[in-house]
Amino acid sequence: MTDSIKLPLICGMMAVGGWLLLTARRRAAGSGPHCASCGYNLSHLESSRCPECGLVLSPDTISDGPPSRFSWGRFWIGAAMVFVPAIWVVIDFGMAIMRMPTPPVGG
Repeated sequence: MTDSIKLPLICGMMAVGGWLLLTARRRAAGSGPHCASCGYNLSHLESSRCPECGLVLSPDTISDGPPSRFSWGRFWIGAAMVFVPAIWVVIDFGMAIMRMPTPPVGG
């Protein structure tokens, strides 16, 4: 593959993969208060701490939106799109070093 195509391809794959990793956590359908840290449903809870993660509950740590859901498919595709190009760069660099001429011995 030509060098003029490699860099944009690698950067594009890593950018899309990073976006997929960052958006792997999506909101599922539903409603009700939940912990902003772990997503535990806080409906009918009378304690001032989240029973799942132990976070002290306040108006800032309680979310009224639906609980989060993690998308494993999105995560693994994103991880592959980040790490495969990174490995490609390392292997390509190693191959370039191996192709370098050896300096003459002695003088």
